[in-house]
Amino acid sequence: VSVGSSNCIDFTAPPTNSPTAPPTFGSTSNIFYNPGFEDSRITPWYANGGIVQIDTIRHSGTQSVLCKDRSASWMGVEQDMLAGGGRLVANAKYNMSCWAKLKNAASATLRMTLSTEDGDGQHWKGISKSINNYSWTRVEGDLTVDAVGTLTAAKLYVNGPGSGVEYWVDDVSAILVP
Repeated sequence: VSVGSSNCIDFTAPPTNSPTAPPTFGSTSNIFYNPGFEDSRITPWYANGGIVQIDTIRHSGTQSVLCKDRSASWMGVEQDMLAGGGRLVANAKYNMSCWAKLKNAASATLRMTLSTEDGDGQHWKGISKSINNYSWTRVEGDLTVDAVGTLTAAKLYVNGPGSGVEYWVDDVSAILVP
């Protein structure tokens, strides 16, 4: 083939079957997997009761998660913070945040709840803020992961509005506070 020929082929190597290496988390990294719900699947998020589904109403990007068909205020979207290893550190402080908006109520309180289990049993702590149905609201605060002995479970879930209230969650973040 000569220079300027239209018979050239641009060879692109085929994809490999190697799995993608898991991310590593530094001191300024958001430790959530799929924090903006932009992956084609909702995983590793899941419903802590009720139904959670990907939706196109969003704070940023192209998607968020809609929490619906909830029969109790503690139900919502949840992620296991110990799955995948090396993400949540015992006895460390994290700045936690998310953006949220109500679908079928004028205003309600939204919570980000951290459920942990250690040598002293199960514990819950959280941050909360009033959200509405006309604008996205940032819910933010610092949470310390207190642990006695070994931290055996840690799950973060976004919950709070009363039974039947639907809401969107997007751009969830947890960053280690030095």
